[in-house]
Parts: sequence; structure tokens; C-alpha cells
Amino acid sequence: MGLDGSGPSWFNRAMSSPASLLRHLPAVERLLAAPRLATALDLHGRVAVRDAARRRLAALREEIRAGDMDLEALTAAITDLPGRVVAEVEEACRAPYKRVINASGILIHTNLGRSPLAQRAVAAATRAAAEPLALEYDLEEGRRGSRRGPVLEVLAALFPDTTGLVVGNNAAAVLLALNTWCLGRGVLISRGELVEIGGAFRVPEILVRSGAVLKEVGTTNRTRIEDFRAGLNDHVGAILRVHPSNFHQVGFTEQAGTRELAELARAAGIPFMVDQGSGNLHELTAVGIRDEPTVASILAAGADVVTFSGDKLLGGPQAGLIVGGETWVEPMAANPMARALRPDKMILAAMVETLRLHEQGLAFAEIPVLRRLALTVDALRLRAEDFRRRLETGGVPARDLTLQEGISRVGGGSSPAGHVPTVLVALARPGLSLDELAVRLRTGTPAVVARVSGNRLLLDLRTVDESEDELLAEAVLQALDR
Repeated sequence: MGLDGSGPSWFNRAMSSPASLLRHLPAVERLLAAPRLATALDLHGRVAVRDAARRRLAALREEIRAGDMDLEALTAAITDLPGRVVAEVEEACRAPYKRVINASGILIHTNLGRSPLAQRAVAAATRAAAEPLALEYDLEEGRRGSRRGPVLEVLAALFPDTTGLVVGNNAAAVLLALNTWCLGRGVLISRGELVEIGGAFRVPEILVRSGAVLKEVGTTNRTRIEDFRAGLNDHVGAILRVHPSNFHQVGFTEQAGTRELAELARAAGIPFMVDQGSGNLHELTAVGIRDEPTVASILAAGADVVTFSGDKLLGGPQAGLIVGGETWVEPMAANPMARALRPDKMILAAMVETLRLHEQGLAFAEIPVLRRLALTVDALRLRAEDFRRRLETGGVPARDLTLQEGISRVGGGSSPAGHVPTVLVALARPGLSLDELAVRLRTGTPAVVARVSGNRLLLDLRTVDESEDELLAEAVLQALDR
């Protein structure tokens, strides 16, 4: 049998000692000439296929030397060798970050890359990646320009009488703000805001890295304006309010107001900075989110500097945005650290298009996270019923499928107490554990992330793009048939 699986082979000699068997192994070049490797060579290149061939041959040598193979087994192994090489090279060359359908019910899932971009933002980032662009070049003057120009233009339209800056993420924005205004000086912050965020990052540790001296005021659950006033002295450089991320306090609590903190900072001649966090630009009460103030409302209440994430409720790429008065923001732009924290051309291009969608009133129509957040329960019920019919048509018994009411979470630390009602597709298969079904979904192609609750696996279509419904149904059917 030859490498292509046809005809009598040159290696069919009845000798089975390790030394004889080793001589039956084809040379790398002969293996690469097998017809079944032609497509792999075209797709992945000679080097990748050659390296995979060498690894497979080395594995066979080890088995022969260990005495684990006779002539019959070797004949079968060599016949299968091209297919195994193809499988290995495809595994080695597959995309490092696998595509996922998010059916978890968490809209901004940090572990799944947070908010997907609007198509306009994707197109802008793609152009920026593939073509030269006037990033820091003034075409009219023929000399170096500023990469901030397009961002400043749209930020000025969204937040009049302010200026702005974009850096790598919101933590970088806070870091830069404090390094600029509190290097070697104190920053006042409520003890109740010294939280730990995702990935075991602790807010106080990030703040200290800026060079600021942390000055905690108040208590964990109650911090009044008097606590901040008592903490003020000539060595304090700023007052800071930090977004609670996934932490939410209820019960016997009190917090100093934004307006009174702004007035206190103004009287002391220092900036009042607010880490708004989520990047929310819209009133979301109508969709059930009541605990997330907008950037504009915080500025209107007197904050001098507001920082926020680009990839949460803003719906853009990962970035940290800084908006505020020119007096406070421009020194941050001039800080040498700003260059180390600046984003690349693709991020800036996608961010400008995302901000334009907000400015043009198109955010809820074109930005995926906001479009999904605004979906009505009635619309979701219709999709869920259609999805159930797809599964039943694919052979899933009706008794294994139910629709039930539930909630979707905003996620990403954007609104710790916020949730919206949804309709869930609940699935159970007798004889198949829910954990095993969840694993099959996660390890399929495409991968599907769902959640298990009680005695059902739950799929929330609010977090799935409508264009993915058919693909999701196919993935579920494949998982059930494995």
C-alpha cells in the first residue's frame, strides 16, 4: 500500500524487527509528494507541512523503537500518514482565537472580547490596517499633524466645551490622569470604591502605580462630603470617584454627590476626576438599566475629567477615553506617558466611526451591544420560537425543548445591578449530562458558550446576532449527535 492508499507498496517486506521497520518509513520528501498533501501545501506552505511531516515520522520512529508496532500496524500507519500530517498542520495553523457564538446572556462578556464592533467600525479598522493613511500627517500643509484630530472633532460634537484623549484602556486613562496631576501627591478616594476588578486587578494597586499617594476617606459603606473635606490639604492633587465595576452595595449606604465633590475640588483648585467606566452615552432607563449615569450627565454635574472604556456600552474597540476641560486634559496629552499608552491606527479608526454613530443618532440601530440591549421581549420570543422549530426539524424531540422567561446581564462590569428581561431556549437530553452538552458546545465549530441552570442548558438569543441563529441551531444539533 502506497502513501496515496492505492496499489502494492515498496515497503511490503515481511520483516518486523525495529531496524527493518525503520527502513520502511518514507523520507520526508517522498511523504511531501503524496497527493493528499497537495492542498495543505497550497494553503499552509511548505515549511509548516514539512515540520508536521517530520513530527509524525518522529512519532512513528519512537513507537517502532519501543516495540509497539509490527509490520501490519506500520503498513496501516504509513497509509494513514498523509491524513495525520494534514490534521496536524491544520491544528497548528488554525486561528489562535477561535470564533465563539455568545449565547450566555451576558451582553458584554469580557472573556469573549466584550462588545463586537459595528460594521462601519470594522470597515474603518480594516482599511487602516491594509492601507497607508494620514494618521499624523497634515495633507494640506504637507507636514506632521496630530493623530488626535478626528477623535477631537467627534468628541467635541458629543461633549461641547471639552477636549479629549484616547489611550489603551480605561485603566490606562486613570493611570495617566493621576500620573499627570498626583505624581507624589495625594488623591482622595472613598474606601467603598477600592474594589477588585476582573483578572484579580485591584483598583488601589493600579492607582499607586501612577505615582499618586492614596488617601482613603470615609468607610466601606458610607462616605460623606465631610470626609473628603477633612482629607483635603496642600499635598492633595485630585479627588477621584471610581466606577464599582461588578461590585454593588445595598442597604445602609451613603455616597457624596457628584456636584458637591466638584464644588469642593474647584474650591481647592484641584481636578475632580470620575472613572465612569462603562462608556454609557445614553439614558437607558427605557430598557431597564437604571444604575448607569451617562458621561454627559457627569460632566454637567461638574466633573473636570471623566474617563471611560471604549469597548463596553460605547460599543467600540478596546480603548480608554478621557474627556474634560482643556486645563486638565491637555497636560495629560503632553505627559510623556501618553505616548506609551496611545492606541494604534486601527483602534483610532474604529473609535472615530463608533463615536460618529453615537453623534449621528445611529447607535441603537448599528452598534451591536446597544441594538441587542434594546430588543423587546416580544421580538426575542418570536426568535426563540423559530429557533425551537429549527431544532425540532433537526430531530430534537419537543419534550426536550422549552421556552422560559429569564434575564440578560449587561456584563463587563458596566452595570453591576442592571439586567433586562429575556426569553430563554431551555434544552435537556435524557442520557446526556448538561455539563457534557455544554462541553460539546464549547469545543464544537463554531464554539458556543451557553449557561447551565437547574436541570436545563439555557441559550439566550439576546446575546446572539440574528444572522447567527441558523449557525447556532446547527451547532446545537451537532453537539447532540456527537
